[in-house]
Amino acid sequence: IDRDGKIFYSSGPWVISRRDKWNNENLSGRLMLDYDVSKNSTIGFQYLGNLSNPDPSQTTFSKTKIFNNAMVVDSLLNNKGRSKQQKYNHSLNVHFKTKIDEKGKNLSTDLDYFTYNSDNDRNVNTKSYTSDGDFLNNIFSNKNVSNQKIENFSVKLDMEYPLKAF
Repeated sequence: IDRDGKIFYSSGPWVISRRDKWNNENLSGRLMLDYDVSKNSTIGFQYLGNLSNPDPSQTTFSKTKIFNNAMVVDSLLNNKGRSKQQKYNHSLNVHFKTKIDEKGKNLSTDLDYFTYNSDNDRNVNTKSYTSDGDFLNNIFSNKNVSNQKIENFSVKLDMEYPLKAF
């Protein structure tokens, strides 16, 4: 992905060119099964899962030309970012439904489990150069590590009990 932009300052514009390279490998699936225990009762389960394993060479490059008021390049900023990320989620549902009578009374139960994990590691480094390309200094370095884990268990019991209308 290529992006260009301009920021206008009173001392002169900054012209930014950015290139991002991202490549992801995703695998996802869904499996469902229901079984009629009797003519009035059903039991079943459902599984949903997703695994995302991006290419470890995810990179972002940007070059910023800093102009003065005379519209001459005063200095350059080069930025390089690299990301490593892996995430997955799984969802499992077990359900049971039974018909109590012919008037519409039903009882159902759901047991659910959900998990989500995300590990992110991003490094960014920005260096400044003269307009001739001579190195000046490191302006900015950053390492961001973010790990997230979510687990959720839930139970639902539902009773349908229709009432007569007026």
